[in-house]
Amino acid sequence: MLWSLAMTIFTPVSRIPKEYYVTPEIDQKLKEITPKMGERYLPDSSNAEEVRQQSKILEDFASENGLTFVEMDAHGRLRYCYQCSLIKPDRSHHCSSCGFCVVKFDHHCPWINKCVSYRNYKYFLLYLFYGTSFLVFGFITSLEAIVRFAIDDKPIDKLDEFIPVAVSILIYIGFSYYPLGELLIYHARLVWDNETTCEQAKPPMIR
Repeated sequence: MLWSLAMTIFTPVSRIPKEYYVTPEIDQKLKEITPKMGERYLPDSSNAEEVRQQSKILEDFASENGLTFVEMDAHGRLRYCYQCSLIKPDRSHHCSSCGFCVVKFDHHCPWINKCVSYRNYKYFLLYLFYGTSFLVFGFITSLEAIVRFAIDDKPIDKLDEFIPVAVSILIYIGFSYYPLGELLIYHARLVWDNETTCEQAKPPMIR
């Protein structure tokens, strides 16, 4: 369990390959025809002509560099990150916490202060599985102790000492199961459906 947690934390985050980064000239052209509020670019506020020009620039770059994409944004354009100056590969997203785009982004985990993505997702699942298994084992062994105590012929005065311990164990297991066990079930469904957390929250648009 600790090994899988360590691997989840210390495995490098999957960064976007360099071929998806546009040149400074192309980035400047895109920013010149994109609405802006303060320091933030608002491509979704572009008018029809701006959308057409943006799409052409992005499609030309992708064609010249042999890049193929399935996902698009709400306006039918290739998904461009104005912060990282790159065309986002399919299933990748910009992490606002880390400050860069991540390959097959699932979610940013605040408990480990890191993105769960392509490289460390397997270790994250293993941690959930091992952690849940440990809790189930603890519950079964604690339940065995409770049953043995209940059926054993013990003096009644021992009960006052045992009940607080039993209740504390059950409360601990109950609170510990919720984040780990429920997450394991949730991510098992995501794996079955071939989805990420991000994709379930906001389904991708396919060209």
